[in-house]
Formats: sequence, structure tokens, C-alpha cells
Amino acid sequence: MNTAVASNIKTHNVGLGAEQGESELTFSPDNRSGGFVSNQMQASAGHTIETITIRTMDQMVRSAGLSSVDFVKMDVEGFEVSVIRGAPETLRRFRPTFVMEMNHWCLNAFQRMSVPDFLDVMRAAFPVLYAVQGNTYADLHNPDYSYIVMYRHILQGQYATLVGTFDAARLSMFSSLYSHGID
Repeated sequence: MNTAVASNIKTHNVGLGAEQGESELTFSPDNRSGGFVSNQMQASAGHTIETITIRTMDQMVRSAGLSSVDFVKMDVEGFEVSVIRGAPETLRRFRPTFVMEMNHWCLNAFQRMSVPDFLDVMRAAFPVLYAVQGNTYADLHNPDYSYIVMYRHILQGQYATLVGTFDAARLSMFSSLYSHGID
């Protein structure tokens, strides 16, 4: 319904992951937007569970015949690593910029992954990786900034937005609007 008015958006009723198959999506009956892939954790009472089809981003890009992928906005409640692992061809070929959520609770509870492990995967995938808080950003390839971001994210809920790309020049507009450093 949200995209019905946009002629340049085509929706697909699938999830993205590391490999093709089926999984379960768990969500509150009152709010589907917080749904999560429950491949590592069973839902508590009162949640709704649906079987969903999982495809890789590489499969979706190939089947859609896309000639470019410039930007990906990803908010998948802790399933980010699985999505990235299903996109090596897309990342290599198109070098898109990703904006994603880092959510300590979802990573920990739903995927049994720590924030340091999550950031290791994202740093390996993206030569440029920033964490954003307010009007500042921190370079997550810098160990000092990375430590502060992890600390503030886990204990204070800050730095939930990450920006990953392959060329800092692609973020020139971003860099002109935000200050580098820790807020």
C-alpha cells in the first residue's frame, strides 16, 4: 500500500537472505513492522508466525534484469549479515551504498550475534563504513571510533544508523551535511 502511488517501485513478497529457501517471520499481531526472521529463535506466546520465501539479493537482481543498483535501504531486524552474505555479486558488480540499522537487541536475541562480530562483517563488506548519530558520523574502520560507537550503541542506544559504501566520494553530499567525529 505504501508504494502503490510510485510507478518506479515494484514490490516482491520475499525476504532476502544468504541462501534460497523458506524461513519463518515472527511478528506481533498488532504491528508487522517489527517482524523478524526467526531462524535462530522461537517466538514467544502471542506472536504470529508466517512461513516466508527467502531469496538472495543476487538472485533478485539477476531475475529483475537490473543494470544498476546504486542504493539499498535495509532494515531487517538483525538479519543484515544474512542479506549481505547473499549479495556478493551485487556488491562486487554495482558497489551500491547501503543505509542500514544496527540494532543490538535484534542482533543478540534474534541472530545470536554480538555487535563486534556484526561490525567485523560490515567492515569486511564495505571499505567505507560510518555510524551516524545526530549530525555527526564516525568512521568504523577507525578502532578508536569503533569502540566508542559500540559502547554508546549497546549502553545508550546511540549510533543505530550505518552507512556502507565502496567510495567515500559517493558520500560527498552526506559529508557536507554531517560532521566527522564523535558527538
